[in-house]
Amino acid sequence: MNIFQNPPPERGTTPGTPPMPASPEPMPGMPTPTLPGPPAPDPLQGRPLAMVYVPRQVWRDLFPLQEALALGSLFRELYMPIETADGTGRQLS
Repeated sequence: MNIFQNPPPERGTTPGTPPMPASPEPMPGMPTPTLPGPPAPDPLQGRPLAMVYVPRQVWRDLFPLQEALALGSLFRELYMPIETADGTGRQLS
């Protein structure tokens, strides 16, 4: 069968399945959902999304380059391996 000559059937028209309703009806006993009025004004409008504090990094106690590439950090102070759930400290792959 060539899918380009015979495209898949439209949703709800697969042979042997009932067609889907145009709009699902709410379950009996459930309230009909309604949209609230206009959205409330955003109290953070115009303010910065976030502010960052980054302390100056001192170039000391560096890993050798090949080890730094493998660990993902040049600075020993910043290397914080992920603790695994089983407590082994294995590298995640």
